[in-house]
Amino acid sequence: MRSPFWNFTAVAALLAMVVAFETGMMAPRDAFFAIFTLMTVYISALLIAHENESLGDALWSIFFKPGTNVPVMAYASNLVVAGLGTVVVVQTLTFA
Repeated sequence: MRSPFWNFTAVAALLAMVVAFETGMMAPRDAFFAIFTLMTVYISALLIAHENESLGDALWSIFFKPGTNVPVMAYASNLVVAGLGTVVVVQTLTFA
């Protein structure tokens, strides 16, 4: 996800879903599936860019050593999508 448009779109969609869930406008099951799907598609697109690496190396390079060729906005959006998405998914699992 090197395009600023897709990074912004993913973060904006995630923030809209988080706000809807936290204010009670979205049911926990809907929030779980929507946010989990967004995280899966977003992180899968990042993993495709690292297809010649092992899974551990690819995840490590995506989250902990982005390198010099990744813009700061892309790295920040990776962390926001993964972090906020994980928080909401864990919250929805505690409602069950």
